[in-house]
Amino acid sequence: EEEEEDEAAQMNARRQQQQQQEIERLHANNDALVARVHELEETLTARAREATESGVWKQQQLEVKDELETKMRGMARRLAEAEIRAEDAQVEAEGRKEKAVRRLKEELHRVRAEKARAESQLWAARGEIEKVRQEV
Repeated sequence: EEEEEDEAAQMNARRQQQQQQEIERLHANNDALVARVHELEETLTARAREATESGVWKQQQLEVKDELETKMRGMARRLAEAEIRAEDAQVEAEGRKEKAVRRLKEELHRVRAEKARAESQLWAARGEIEKVRQEV
């Protein structure tokens, strides 16, 4: 049972590490996306300078803005989901740890009780030996 818990704890630790790596990857992707947003804003500004006063520039600006907002929302959602999974894994690991500690405390209590019974029997046996000595 302890081996299963150790395996589960190791698997949970690996899962947490994978989720942490996923969060870091999502953060890196988010940073890259922010950099891309800045690039697109610069491109958009350059296009705006070059564009005529027709409605083409305005339409392109709206399309780029909509695309960026969609990507940012998706990235934020995936990041939030990864953080939630990491938190869930951590809570699960803490629960397993508490269960193992509780079982160890119960075992310690049983061992102490067994020791007390053995000591009691030892004193009773010593008393019997002393009685026999006095009778002899």
